[in-house]
Amino acid sequence: MDWKSIGSVYGILFITGVVVSLLSTQLQCSKTSFSTSLVQGAQFAAISTVPYLLTYFDTVRQLFVEPFKPYGGTGVGLGVLIMLAAWPAGVLNVGHSETAACVASTSEMTEFKDKLMKELAEKQAAEEKNANAKPSQ
Repeated sequence: MDWKSIGSVYGILFITGVVVSLLSTQLQCSKTSFSTSLVQGAQFAAISTVPYLLTYFDTVRQLFVEPFKPYGGTGVGLGVLIMLAAWPAGVLNVGHSETAACVASTSEMTEFKDKLMKELAEKQAAEEKNANAKPSQ
C-alpha cells in the first residue's frame, strides 16, 4: 500500500460520493447544492477509505482480506471491506444531502401560498356561482 493507491481510492470514492449526493437531491426535490455535495462526497470518501488504511496492519489484513484470496485475490477482500464501510456512509450521504438541499426558500413558500390562495378563491367563487344558480323548472 502506497500513497498513490490511497489517493486513488479516496479520489474514486470522493467522485462517487459527490455524484450520489447530486443525484439524490435532484431526484428528491429537483434541487442541487454543489457545496453540500462536495462536503458529503469528502465525508463519504473519508469514511470509506479508513478500512483500506487499516489493512496496513497485519491483524486486519489477516481477518478481512486473506479469507477472500481464493475468490480472486487481495482486491476482492479489499473491495468487500470498503463496501462494508461505504454502505452506511452512503446512507448518511443521501440523508444529509437531502436535508441540506431540499429546504424550501422564502420565495418558494410565498409562491406556493399565493398559488394555493388563488386556487381556493377560484373554488369558492365556483361554489358561490353554483349556489346562486337555481335550478329551472
